[in-house]
Amino acid sequence: LGTVHSVKGAECDVCIVFPDLSLRGAQHYATRQGEQFEQILRQFYVAVTRTRDVLVLCQGITSGMYFNDYT
Repeated sequence: LGTVHSVKGAECDVCIVFPDLSLRGAQHYATRQGEQFEQILRQFYVAVTRTRDVLVLCQGITSGMYFNDYT
């Protein structure tokens, strides 16, 4: 059990990702451009790629944080 940063470089059989961000993070994500947006995507990439067998993507409650609009 750990955060994205604490397991960076390791793998887990099951990863559960909660996509919620702070208000400021959600504002950066909503722009869909810029360095802050890229950092958010990289963090989720790290979280997702730690999965060995099962990935659970939970629906966030932060406005605009939905996986179905990733490109």
